[in-house]
Amino acid sequence: MERKKYKFNIIDLFIILIIVCAIALLAYVFIFSNKTVEKYDSFEVECVVEVTRVNELFRDKFNQGDPVINISNNRQFGTVTETPERKRSVTTAFDENTGSEIYPEVEGTDDYIITFVGTAEKTEWGYRFADMYLNVAEPCMLQIGDMQCSGTCIKMTVLD
Repeated sequence: MERKKYKFNIIDLFIILIIVCAIALLAYVFIFSNKTVEKYDSFEVECVVEVTRVNELFRDKFNQGDPVINISNNRQFGTVTETPERKRSVTTAFDENTGSEIYPEVEGTDDYIITFVGTAEKTEWGYRFADMYLNVAEPCMLQIGDMQCSGTCIKMTVLD
């Protein structure tokens, strides 16, 4: 009876390397990775948000003292501190006769400037309010009182 001699080739080496890498990856993920949650410092931050083109039927929906809530997880993170400033919505158009821009009012809508104070954690990416990042000049989705709205953060001030 003749014994076959096993030949070790490059494919076998490749398979062994894949198995070793998989074991190393699993060991890193389950044993050596850091699973601690980072704690950040909390600050009281005053935010000013502009909410545009709100139907005038909802004119009395924004009030001082209303809670400010993150829509995605329904967590309150702030309170409206001042009576919201209301002004008529305007749009930009071009007048062909005069060759200039005009700014007519948008019928039946108002713009609001809403100031609220909330607790935020300062992370390496900015201020996080209830797992939502608010940045100046970027849009945000909030619930103010019982109104869900989209607005743009126009100013942030750290109070602490």
